[in-house]
Amino acid sequence: VVFANPNSPSTLVTVGQYDTYEFTWTEVNGICSDTDDVTVNFYEQPVANAGPNAQTCGLTIALGATPSVGTGVWTRTSGPGAANFANPNSPTSNVTVTAYGQHVFRWTETNGTCSDFDEVTVDFFQQPIANAGPDNETCGLSIGLAAVPSAGLGTWTRTSGSGAANFANPNDPTTTVTVTAYGTHVFRWTEVDGICSDSDEVSITFYQQPIANAGPDNQTCGLTISLGAIPSVGTGTWTLNSGPGAANFANPNSPTSSVTVTAYGTYIFRWTEVNGICTDFDEV
Repeated sequence: VVFANPNSPSTLVTVGQYDTYEFTWTEVNGICSDTDDVTVNFYEQPVANAGPNAQTCGLTIALGATPSVGTGVWTRTSGPGAANFANPNSPTSNVTVTAYGQHVFRWTETNGTCSDFDEVTVDFFQQPIANAGPDNETCGLSIGLAAVPSAGLGTWTRTSGSGAANFANPNDPTTTVTVTAYGTHVFRWTEVDGICSDSDEVSITFYQQPIANAGPDNQTCGLTISLGAIPSVGTGTWTLNSGPGAANFANPNSPTSSVTVTAYGTYIFRWTEVNGICTDFDEV
């Protein structure tokens, strides 16, 4: 113990360690004297450290204060909804909030008459659950996509497929996409909310629309004729649509198949082309 001036009633005293000390003030006047004691508690000043600012996916996070001395306690100073601390006196307590957004938490340390606090800002983001919609097929080179949005900002990209792809609005879950080549294309819907993200993919098969052409109307002598369809895409098939008798096609999938009927008269033959889910027909 060091007194700056031991004869001064209001001297500064410095001790070597934190503890409880008893000091005696003695006054002497000639042969007369008197003493009185005073007890002083020396407390260490806390230096609160609530830890670094943080971001999290979901509504719960483990806080990360660095304790110094005394007793610490967590409180919330701002933020939407309510907050619940698993153990408000633990520097690494879990905290669960009821609403997404930015919350400010205060770590206050108290040691006797001394106290200090520090605050930490935590952003709670909702974890997206991406849903790109069901796989699909379409006739042509364009289709409206069908993602089901959850949270954050969604963006369409293409992960596989030939040619190029253009999205009318890549952030629209139901945007129209146009490709430059038929075939199967895979599109990815990615949702981002702060540091949280999720993605889902959808497979779309683009089929070329057939344009059936059964050829010109015709006449023939006899019961047999070679048909003259002009094929476009897909698989074509001849069928009898109407006529006075039956019809037998030498090869119903050949555009130039011969057909033999059982009775003279007028017959209507249908040439149907199918490409995936796309179809068209023409009659002769």
